[in-house]
Amino acid sequence: GRARDVIRISLESATPGYAVEVRAGPERPGDETDLDLIDDLAGAPGEAEITFEDPVSARHWLVWITALPGGGGGSASLNEVTFFGT
Repeated sequence: GRARDVIRISLESATPGYAVEVRAGPERPGDETDLDLIDDLAGAPGEAEITFEDPVSARHWLVWITALPGGGGGSASLNEVTFFGT
């Protein structure tokens, strides 16, 4: 694919309270550090939106759960992730 301009990302989860990072970049990453940190969200509700002030253009995107609800053991999942363009 090619780079896409994204202005908003919608997240749906049955396990609210997780933390997530959104990373993006032009090249296929070897690991997460090869992508730029675009935004993060802690204590996310079941339905969350991340909106960018200016569109972000990238070919590769990573939506990464970085902390579990309650700050300890357990689980988290994203049921749906939707990217919205300009």
